Formats: sequence, C-alpha cells, structure tokens
Amino acid sequence: MYRVKELLAQPFFKKISISFHKFENYPTGIESHATAPLDWLICLLSLILSAFPENMDLAGLLIGPILAGLVGFTLFSLSKELKLGEARWLLLGTYLLSPPLIWSCSIGRPDHQCLIASLITLAILFESIRWQKPTYHPFAGSCWGLALWTSLWEPLILFSCVLLLNLIKRKHEHRAYLMGLGVMLVSFLAVDGLPSLAMSAEDRKLIMNWLATIGEIEHLHWLQLLQIGLPIFALPYLFYKKPSYLKHSTPFYLILTLFVWTIFLSFFQKRWLPYMCVMGLFLTPLLFYQYKKKKTFIMLYILQFLPLIIWNIWEYKMVKQPTELAELRELATEAKPNEALLGPWWHSPAFLYYARTPIVASSSHQSLAGTLDSAQFFTTQSFVEAKKILEKRQVRWVLISTPSNLYMNSFQILYGHRPYHRDIPKNPETDLVLLRLWYSKAVPKWLNLRGVTDHYRLYEVVQD
Repeated sequence: MYRVKELLAQPFFKKISISFHKFENYPTGIESHATAPLDWLICLLSLILSAFPENMDLAGLLIGPILAGLVGFTLFSLSKELKLGEARWLLLGTYLLSPPLIWSCSIGRPDHQCLIASLITLAILFESIRWQKPTYHPFAGSCWGLALWTSLWEPLILFSCVLLLNLIKRKHEHRAYLMGLGVMLVSFLAVDGLPSLAMSAEDRKLIMNWLATIGEIEHLHWLQLLQIGLPIFALPYLFYKKPSYLKHSTPFYLILTLFVWTIFLSFFQKRWLPYMCVMGLFLTPLLFYQYKKKKTFIMLYILQFLPLIIWNIWEYKMVKQPTELAELRELATEAKPNEALLGPWWHSPAFLYYARTPIVASSSHQSLAGTLDSAQFFTTQSFVEAKKILEKRQVRWVLISTPSNLYMNSFQILYGHRPYHRDIPKNPETDLVLLRLWYSKAVPKWLNLRGVTDHYRLYEVVQD
C-alpha cells in the first residue's frame, strides 16, 4: 500500500513502477520483487473513489472483494460454455462459499494473493473452453502471463504443468494463446524486469528460519481438505473406475492432475490451499453433470454447500476486531515522516503506511538483513548492544509489541527454533531489553516513551 501512496504522489505517468524501496531495510534499501499489476489496480480504484474521504484506504479495503466479484461475474457469464447443465450451480455456489477463496480475496487484505487467485481461476476457466471456442485462446494466455507477472512462484508451477499436459494431449499450442502470453511477459520485463534470485547459503538458512514463523508456510492439516467439498471424497473413485464424464469436452485430465498436484503442494505449504480449491471448483461439476434429476441435485447442493457454510460460520466467529491496527494508526501520529522505525517485521509495514517512517524490518524477504537486526534487538540482554543496532540503522523510533510473541518470533528467526527453557534468562524482566522496554523499568535516558496502548509501546531515540 505504501508503494501505491508513492505512485499516486508522483506526477501522472512520471513513474509507473517502484522497484527500489529506500523505505525498507533502512538505510540500505532493497530491490523489491513486488510487481506493478496490483499496485496499478489499487491506484485505479483509488482514483475512481477520489470523491470519498480516505479513498486510498478504501481502495485497499475493497480491491480483493471487487476482484472476486468480477471473477464471479465472469464465471456466471461463461459457465454455460462448459456444458454442465444444472451442475454449473455447483461451480458457482462453491466459488461463492469456498473458505480459502474467501480468505484470499477478503475485505481489507490488499495482498498479491487476491490477484493471483483471481487470475488463476480465470485461466482455468478459459483453459476449459478454449479448444471448443478458439476466441478464448488469447484470454487464457493473457491470464497466465499476467499471473506470472504478478508472481513467479505459484503461477509458474501451475502454468508449467498446464503447458506440459496440453503439449502431451494436443501436440501443439495455439498461436493466439502464445501471443497473449508473450505480450504480458514482454510487458513484465519492460516494466519490472526479471528479479534476481541469487542468494547465499547463509541467507537461505535465515529465510527458512523466517518462513517458519509465517502461518501460510505451515503444513496443511488433513481436516482442512474438507474445505474442498465433495471432490476430495470422490477422488479414490476416479482412480478405481473410468466414469462417463471422462468423455466430457472439458479437459478433465488437466483439472484432475492439477487438483491432485495442488493437494500435494498444500500439504507442503498451506499457501497452496486457495489454488487447490480453484481446481476443486472446476472438478466438482464434472463429477456430477451427468445427473438429471432435481432431487439428486438438491442432495448434492446440500452435501457440497452445507460443510462450506458451517466452516465459514466457524471462521467468522474466530475473526477478531482489528484493534491492533487502530492502535498502530494512533501511535503513528506521534512519529515524524522520514525518521526510521525499528519494530516487529509484521507490524512495521502498517506503521510505514500511516506515519511515512522508513522501516528496518518488513514482510518482504528482501529485507532479511533488517529483519535479522530487529530480531537481535528484541532478544538482546544489553542496552549497549541494542544502541549499536539502533545507531547502525539510524533509528529514531522503536516499536514494541506483545513481548511473548515478539521474543519467540525473533528467537526463531535467529536460531531456527522456538526458545527452550534454558534459552530464557533466569530473570527475564530485568535481563531482557524487550521486557524492560515493555514495563518501562530501568530504561536509559536516551529512550523516551512516547506512546502506550494495550498491544504496543513506542519509544523515541533521543540524543544523550
């Protein structure tokens, strides 16, 4: 969101993409792997909403649901092309109720995942109909190209699988499809350029430590497969018998292969769950389109939709009010723009957005050096060492969050595991800098407490 703020602050079209972030890993900065498409969409929505107060915040709040709504409208409009009969309502209802897809495009989450999930859903839709309707070849290629522009991780793995399966099945690829793909990839290289993937062995180890603190990187629990619905129960049958729907014009083998592949990837990392649900979304109606009786479909609707509704209700009850974000916004009024902040890596980007303060640690892996320094600050037992880190990073503001979570997260980043009992000081409230700052006990004079909330403490670094 801060990139969007920077883009909108520029004269029109003077700068269309921001690749170097001076405001992260301060004062060194980073060459970001973040790409332009989502930034442009939020900028466009912000301009459309310019009549509203805080239009940029509103654009970030609504971009996910708007993308989901546009994809849903496209699915509704083109679902008849899939020739699924009454089973098309299984596809549309599953898209509407799928918990992982709701999460990826949820309100107030301007994350690249909402654009990637939307583009992959459209790409699979066009893949399903393009060989019967050649008009959709360039649309399919463009969706894959734009998804690859947005991220070279999930889309690249899925597209490679699609391309390989299509070449095995068709022995060739359509020219319009390749042209749509090529236009987007050329645009990608022209605007953002190919990101550097070089990384030292030490950085790779630290990144793995950092990734272990992120919930989306955890392994999938088998109960979460219930969020797919009926396809997960029908999967064993598909390998036991070849039913009549294998003759359907939709590339069934392509969708089934992607479904199985994304199940495997989801067990590896939970971040694949939305894409597994996209494949299940298209697989569900293919399993049951040959049925004609209304009573059968009523039963299928209940079996498919009821578990998804129950899961969504349970997740809704787990949602907490965003009080922490409101507290950060309040504290941000104390800080001055362009004065660096050292804080938890997952809270710092919001502070950057509200206060325009450069940050040391952030949620991008390119800021690993800054995240490492912040982890050392939050685990040190010496104010001398803490001061060296602040001077090295030219820090003016220090943000402290709930100590237990912050200490464990920082320890995990440094050492690759949560702290054991022997790793915790005997008298943590007097030994750990983090806890002394939280409780304001024996804090040096060069740290001035400027803000206190339920979840945060904000200190200003002053001259001795």
